[in-house]
Amino acid sequence: MIHDTYEHIISQLKQNIRPRIPNTPELLDALERELENTTTPSEATLCVVSHLANPNKAIGNLLVRIISSSLPTEIQIFILDGIQKHILDERMISGDRLDSSFLMTFNTYLETAPKPALHFAVGIVENCGSQSIFFRNTLKAIQWGFMDAFKQENRSTITRIEALEKRWQKIVK
Repeated sequence: MIHDTYEHIISQLKQNIRPRIPNTPELLDALERELENTTTPSEATLCVVSHLANPNKAIGNLLVRIISSSLPTEIQIFILDGIQKHILDERMISGDRLDSSFLMTFNTYLETAPKPALHFAVGIVENCGSQSIFFRNTLKAIQWGFMDAFKQENRSTITRIEALEKRWQKIVK
């Protein structure tokens, strides 16, 4: 089921159509089983997760559980996209605050995240609203090398972290 849905998404993307996959119980069950039983989810699974029509908190929690810096960077970026959709977008719809288990797990991930994935991870931190201050010390502790300043993506990430720091300074005062 996941593979067929993935093929459908790819064919729609090739036609410049943005796919919105319905959250059917069968598909959600298949995705949850796949995410529960693997340490490295397939790109097909993560693609389907990212194109579901509605956020699903259970899937979001599974994505948070499996994200780690030992995964390939491309897989981490797909997982971060899924976290954005299924944790943060779901939170915006429900109006609930982010729970402490998400904050602690994501903070642990940030401590060891590879620099190419940090660009996407900082986007998640930005979207955490007032709770983003939870990640302040971790983001301050990131060590940037001299050569990092010459990479456009790293410069952008550093600028975004500096903007967050300015916002946090207003909160702390």
